[in-house]
Amino acid sequence: MIGCGLIVFFYGYRYYSEAKQSRSLEETVALVRNREDYVEIDEISPYFLNAIMAIEDRRFMLHSGIDIIGITRALVSNLVAGEIVQGGSTISQQLAKNLFFSNQQTLIRKVAELLMTMDIERSFSKKEILELYSNIIYLGQGNYGVEAASREYFNKDAIDLNLEEAAFIAGVTQSPTAYTTNIELGKERQREVLDALSDFEVINFDTED
Repeated sequence: MIGCGLIVFFYGYRYYSEAKQSRSLEETVALVRNREDYVEIDEISPYFLNAIMAIEDRRFMLHSGIDIIGITRALVSNLVAGEIVQGGSTISQQLAKNLFFSNQQTLIRKVAELLMTMDIERSFSKKEILELYSNIIYLGQGNYGVEAASREYFNKDAIDLNLEEAAFIAGVTQSPTAYTTNIELGKERQREVLDALSDFEVINFDTED
């Protein structure tokens, strides 16, 4: 068992190293920030920022990129439901995956993702990580990032999203195609996000470092 774990870590570390050698974290982030529809965090509705944390990573501001409590909670929920109803990946992990890796679910990719997550947490503040994530997530109908999605679905800039609109877009992240092509499913997911927000400690990004 230990031998297998070491082998997985070795190949995961190699995958991580090759990704960094192909293009550094700094270069990759610079490419994202140079996109025409990139928006800074103060150009994104606070409703969306809090909604995405409430539904995707409630302890985002508290953990260091890897949330053991969140992983345990997701595991228990999935076991009770008998299916995958919650993911255990943090926003930082999802950012690492979207910047460098494929969606292929393997232990090797997961190790590489975790190593890159630690780099991201060392290199960027929580506000920067949330800003980057909000700009690269796929939100259905060919739209990447909250600005593109806001214009597509509500014909407005991301800063102008109201609570219900922000909740809809934040909910889309779980299953972009399903929630943007099936209106009833999208509305049901929107209600889940609003429920998650009801007991979430809202963060004021005007005062957070």
